Amino acid sequence: MQYLNRAIIQKYPFILSDVLHIKVREDNCVVSKAFHIILGINEFGERELMDFSISDSESYTTWQSLYTRLLERGLSEVKLVISDSHKSEVAAIRDVFGGVA
Repeated sequence: MQYLNRAIIQKYPFILSDVLHIKVREDNCVVSKAFHIILGINEFGERELMDFSISDSESYTTWQSLYTRLLERGLSEVKLVISDSHKSEVAAIRDVFGGVA
């Protein structure tokens, strides 16, 4: 997991984020989990995995935690976050990144 804890030095003006609902085995049962994924597009147009998380559901708290962790690692100058407009994610984007579109 060192990769996901590395300092972010390069500029990533664009962020892509989404959730994929996956089935996993937990306590001898198959349950649905939310796989949150965030990709960054750097100033050269290259995509890179920024962070991911697996949780019970898509929530404001999870998105806020992921986005805040990116800022703590050095992410700056984000101009646009591309997402599916899930209400909890939109709220987290607004709260963490301020005036980003």
